[in-house]
Amino acid sequence: MKALKLPELAKDMGVDPAVLKKTIEQYNSYAQNKNDPFGRKFFKNAPGVDDLFHVGIISPVVHYTMGGLSVSTESEVLDTNGNRIEGL
Repeated sequence: MKALKLPELAKDMGVDPAVLKKTIEQYNSYAQNKNDPFGRKFFKNAPGVDDLFHVGIISPVVHYTMGGLSVSTESEVLDTNGNRIEGL
């Protein structure tokens, strides 16, 4: 994880710093006026354009499984004999 100022963050993301700044200001306006076009009702930690942004890359992973369906490498559901179940 690294901490970046807005211009560095924009460069790292490959976007125009002015566009990123405008996006953050727009988000903060939604938060302040409680008028999010996506229906969000709660806002936490609205970022300031002069803040440090702590950035990390997130990748989806399977943490654990606790039972469930057996599946093939093609994502087909298998019965207790290891045979594909049609339609699942």
